[in-house]
Amino acid sequence: MAVYLLWFLTVIISNSCYAIEDYCSTNKLIGIGNIMGFTKEPSKSEYAILGQFKGLHCCAKGYRSIEWYKDGRPYPWHGTFSPLIIYPESANQTVYTQCVTREDSGNYTCLLRNDSVVYTHTITLRVFETLPDDPKITFISKNVSASIGMSTRLFCEAFVGFVDLPDAFSEAYWTRFGGSETFKNGPRIHQIKVFREDNQICGSYLIIDNLKQEDYGKYTCTIIKPGRLLELSAYINPKDNGIPYLKPNEVPFKKLLTAATIVVLLIVTVAILYLQFGLVVRVICKDRFGRLLENNGKINDILLLYSEKDSDLTLGVFLPTLEGKYNYKCVSRQLPRNASDWHKDLDDLCQKCYRIAAVMSPACVNDKWDCINLHLALKQLYDLDNQFCCITLEDFPTTESNIKNSVGQSFSSFVGNINVVNWERYKNDKFWLNLRLKLPPKRCEISLCKTARLSKKYIESTDGAV
Repeated sequence: MAVYLLWFLTVIISNSCYAIEDYCSTNKLIGIGNIMGFTKEPSKSEYAILGQFKGLHCCAKGYRSIEWYKDGRPYPWHGTFSPLIIYPESANQTVYTQCVTREDSGNYTCLLRNDSVVYTHTITLRVFETLPDDPKITFISKNVSASIGMSTRLFCEAFVGFVDLPDAFSEAYWTRFGGSETFKNGPRIHQIKVFREDNQICGSYLIIDNLKQEDYGKYTCTIIKPGRLLELSAYINPKDNGIPYLKPNEVPFKKLLTAATIVVLLIVTVAILYLQFGLVVRVICKDRFGRLLENNGKINDILLLYSEKDSDLTLGVFLPTLEGKYNYKCVSRQLPRNASDWHKDLDDLCQKCYRIAAVMSPACVNDKWDCINLHLALKQLYDLDNQFCCITLEDFPTTESNIKNSVGQSFSSFVGNINVVNWERYKNDKFWLNLRLKLPPKRCEISLCKTARLSKKYIESTDGAV
């Protein structure tokens, strides 16, 4: 009796091992060449019934080594972590166990290596105590893209378990979407039905050789288990072979003309907006984001200089507007009659002001409105403040403007390096914007009176709340 039992177990184990060894050698993918890759569609999910045989496969070629991991832990797995072992006769492409346990559930990863490439694939194993009612999908092909004349195949597979009923069977087959009959094997299109692990897993390959236009479309894999039916879909689509050939000398004139028109309109729009609002925006940004140096001893924003003849315009227009309308803190001073004394007489006062604004007219240089005298006078102001602003009531002379002084500098080049704003009575807004752009940023201060009003309002609101 013991001899017969030993013989029976030997036959079962031998048949199981033969099935393991045979799995990766049949129904291989074709056309992958000599490079490293999978030779069969690798399943992503596997299922087993507690206490039964189970094998996991990673069929490949061109590799130098295969390593197995369970939940990140490399093989071998000792103790109760997992009893699955590698089957060496399959070139380490399979791990298996004759009696699967609950502890065998987990993620199994095979890692393929050669001298330059590493591939990984993970299979999730789930162990059931009893057979589930519905089929469990182990693999379904993704949508395939292929060109006419090529060969392609679709594959579906599911765990259905073993049902011990008379005339009960499980199977998988492919049909064209909308059709009711399965494909009959022919010279160009045929199916291969496959079973493994004592028919508990069934699947089907749909192989199409010499692909034709009418073969494109949707296909359905039907998996039948006694009392259950499951349908899965996959598409065979035309393959995009790249950018179509363009006719020679074909230039998209309409598109180029449209794009050029849009660009020109954008440039014109930006130019118009800049001419209309650019100066205003620049002044606002200067006052908003510009910063003044604090604690440097300067108490005034602007030192306004003028001649005796220009005092009415300066004190009656410029000074009130800068202080009253634009909130600059200004101090005014009449220029000495002799321009050579400007630096000496104004130096102390300039140290307390951020910027000099000089109202220049012929009266400032004793009516000697020529390049030489203006150059000497403006140089005095430049030495006091190299960013000073010159408000001209009359245009500078242009004759002899290129004659150089003793240090080799011409009057025209000197004027190009200073801030000059022409007084334009009839373009009042533009003048003030140009002037403010040359002046330092405004300081935002709250007056004592305003602070007192805010304090009083706060006290009254607090008393009312009490």
